[in-house]
Amino acid sequence: MLFLVAFISVGVSAQQPKVDLAMELMAIMDFDSQTDVIVQNLSAMQIRQLEQFDIPEKAKPLMREYMDEINNLLFSTFQSEEVKRQYVDLHASVFSEEELKSILAFYKSDHGKAFSKNFPEIVAGITKISEGQVQSVLPQLAAIDQEFKEKLEGLD
Repeated sequence: MLFLVAFISVGVSAQQPKVDLAMELMAIMDFDSQTDVIVQNLSAMQIRQLEQFDIPEKAKPLMREYMDEINNLLFSTFQSEEVKRQYVDLHASVFSEEELKSILAFYKSDHGKAFSKNFPEIVAGITKISEGQVQSVLPQLAAIDQEFKEKLEGLD
C-alpha cells in the first residue's frame, strides 16, 4: 500500500510542471473572458428560443428576470474553480511539457496575442466542454423554467 501511495505521489508531482504550464496558458489566453463569450452565446441562443413564444408585454420583465437567473447560473457554473480545473487538466493531459512551453511562447508573441484576441470566433473546442456543463445543470434549468411558466400563468 505504501508503494502505491509513493507511486501516485511521484506521478502527481511529475504532472505538476505541466499543470502549472497549463494554468499559465489559461491565464495568458484570458480564459475567463473566453467563458464570458460562451455564456453570452448561450444567452443569445436562449433569447432566440424565447422569442419564438408569443410573450405578452406585461410578461417581458418576468422574462428578463428568468433570463438573468439562467445566465447567472450558467456564468457561475462556467467560472467555477471545478470547471477551470477541468480546462487545465485537459490541456495538461493533451500536451507534453515541451509543447505547453512552446504554446506559451506562441501566445506571448505578436501572432499569439492576435490569435488570442480573435479567439472568441474560434470557440468551437470550448463549446464541447460548455455543453457538458449545461447538461449538468439541466435539472436546475428545468426548475427555473417551471417557475417561470407558473409565474406567467399567474399574470392572467
